Amino acid sequence: MYREIPLGKLVISRCNVRQRVDEETIRKLAENIRREGLHEPLVVRKEDGKYGVFIGGRRLRAIQLIKKEYPEDFERLFPGGKVPCIVKQLSEKDAIMASLSENYHKQTLSDEEYGAAIRRLEEMGVSEAEISERLRMDIFEIKKALELYEAVRKAEVVPTARPGRPPEKKPAKKEISRKALVKATVLSRKLEKQGVVKRPERFVKTFVKKTVEGGLSSKEIDLLAEKIKREAPKVRSEEEFFKKLDDIVKSIKASLYVERVILIRKDLADAVAEYAKKKGKKFDEAINELVEVGLKRRGIIPAH
Repeated sequence: MYREIPLGKLVISRCNVRQRVDEETIRKLAENIRREGLHEPLVVRKEDGKYGVFIGGRRLRAIQLIKKEYPEDFERLFPGGKVPCIVKQLSEKDAIMASLSENYHKQTLSDEEYGAAIRRLEEMGVSEAEISERLRMDIFEIKKALELYEAVRKAEVVPTARPGRPPEKKPAKKEISRKALVKATVLSRKLEKQGVVKRPERFVKTFVKKTVEGGLSSKEIDLLAEKIKREAPKVRSEEEFFKKLDDIVKSIKASLYVERVILIRKDLADAVAEYAKKKGKKFDEAINELVEVGLKRRGIIPAH
C-alpha cells in the first residue's frame, strides 16, 4: 500500500540486513536525490509505533542528511516533510528475506553481511535450501558467506548489532585493521589447505600486525593479499613464507601508492581489465604497469 509518511516516523528496520554504511556513499546519494528526486519509494513495515525501512535504508539516511544540511531542498522534494513509502504487512522473517533478496541482486553487501542475515534466518527455522530457492542464491555462496561470518565472529570482529542497527562508527584505523583481519582469515584457510602455513592463527596475527604497523590502506591490503596468493606456491617452508610476507609488505610501502578516484573511458577500462585477467593481476596492478610503460615511452619518467 502506497503512503506518504512523515520523516520523523521512519527508522531503519531491525529487518534491514545492511550492517555497514559508507558516509561518502550516503552523501553521493543525497546529492543525486537533490538533483533528480526520489525515484523509488522506501519499503516499510510497522515496528514499535513507527515504520521500519527494510528496503531503502541508504535512501532514508540520504533524505535525513538532506533535511539536516539542505532544509529548503528537503521541503521542495518532500512537501510537508512526508516521504513516499510502500507499506507491507510482512513477518520479521519475510522482511529479512526481502531485504536480503534486494541487496543480493544488487550485489551491495559483503559476505559477512550475507552470512549474518542467513544465520539469523536459520535461527528462525529457514533452511539453506529455502534461502537458496527464494533468493536464487547458489548453495556454495550461502556456505561461503556463513563460513566467513563464523570465522570472523570467532575473531571477535563481527559487529554485534542486528540487521538495521549499524555499529557505531569507528576510527579509520580500526576499519582498516578489521578489513585486514577479514582478508587474513579467508586467506589463511586457503594457505593451510595448500600446506603453505601450518598455523593459520599465526598468519592472521602477522598479516594484521604488518598491515597496521605499515599503515597500509584498504587498496594496499587487497594488493598484499593478491601478491601473497601468487607467491605462496613458490615457497618451500613456512618460515620462508613469512619472510616473503615481510618482503611484500616492504615492497608495497616502498612503492608509495596513493589512491585517486578517476574518470576513465569504458573501452579503456575494459581493455585494462582484459589485460589484468590475462596477466593474472589485479586491475590496479595492471593500470599501474600500463601507465608506467606509457610514461617511459614518452620520456616523462626515466626508463630504468
